[in-house]
Amino acid sequence: MLPKSLRPLLPYLRKYRGQYAVGTLCVLLNNGIWIAFPQIIRYAVDDLNRGVTRHKLGIYSLLLVGAAVTKGVFQFLTRWVVIGISREIEFDLRNDLFQHLESLSYSYYQRTRTGDVMARATNDLNAVRMLLGPAIMYSANTLVFTAGALFFMLAISPKLTLYAFLPLPVVSIVVQYFGKQIHERFERIQAMFSDISARVQENFSGARVIRAYVQEQAEINAFESANREYIARSLRLVRLMGMLWPTLEFMLGLAIVLAFWLGAREVLLGRMTLGGYVAFLQYLAQLTWPVIALGWVINIFSAAPHPWPASTKSWWRGPTFTIVRNCRPAWARLKFRYLRRFKAPLNSAILTSLTRGPPFCTTLTCEFPLAPVWPSWGRPVREKQRWSA
Repeated sequence: MLPKSLRPLLPYLRKYRGQYAVGTLCVLLNNGIWIAFPQIIRYAVDDLNRGVTRHKLGIYSLLLVGAAVTKGVFQFLTRWVVIGISREIEFDLRNDLFQHLESLSYSYYQRTRTGDVMARATNDLNAVRMLLGPAIMYSANTLVFTAGALFFMLAISPKLTLYAFLPLPVVSIVVQYFGKQIHERFERIQAMFSDISARVQENFSGARVIRAYVQEQAEINAFESANREYIARSLRLVRLMGMLWPTLEFMLGLAIVLAFWLGAREVLLGRMTLGGYVAFLQYLAQLTWPVIALGWVINIFSAAPHPWPASTKSWWRGPTFTIVRNCRPAWARLKFRYLRRFKAPLNSAILTSLTRGPPFCTTLTCEFPLAPVWPSWGRPVREKQRWSA
């Protein structure tokens, strides 16, 4: 279930549900083969421990090479399908956002800074693309592989698995802490980027005024100061992200140390085969990248819930215009079209209460539209125009 702030993305996800189904199949096959890899090593070690022959070495070598090649094929297909879908959704989002921005009223652009619109149409949509592509892919890989690896690890030794997963509660606390901090710092970075974009636009549009009052150097200094602040905020976020991955790897290292110590003891006592011990360590080693990917996904999810609402604050606004009541009886119910058909009864001088839900909300208020809004009989209501029936 998507968070509430990301639910407007559901129509775009449904549009590509067929491709996502193919991507899901590739994820399952990719991780299924990678989960079976340590089992091949397990049987190979146990079999070769009883006696080494050239035939056995050839068979197990071919199995390992075949598993690695097959995994590579499905891993490529997974990235090609899932990340390709995220690019398609980004393309659709940019087109829809631009189309909707063209339909907004003139008053909206008087209230909203150009820098805010630029930030939402660039950085924010890129963050949404990262969420719908790499974040989904790595999350699915981590969940599927961890579930499969946990099943086989429990089959090898439940006691050793329990000790190996002891650091997990600490990992949960670390993830929550870093996720909150990353989200807060990303918000401050986005706010600063919006300020810089707005300052640049204002300086270009007001260049004559700046020259007239000899404020060139003052504006240059202010722009440099804003960029230095942006760099400082970005560095604080990068330092925090740089601490997340080593912390998660340290927790995994503790699990590997426990497995080495306790697993070797189990083998010496005859409670575990040498092949099972090697396979168990291989599972822990293969969990290294999913843990690192988990940290990266946390960074993406911590950033994405902010930019999506930010990039769609303007999305919930529809074109606004005024209609005077002076109606004729045959036209007591007027029908307008804006992406969806609706009927507007003119029972008062100004209609101000008609709204629709996301993703395209239409509100009729006492304002004028930037783009023409067409009544059903084809007469447009344009900017700075009051239409009387």
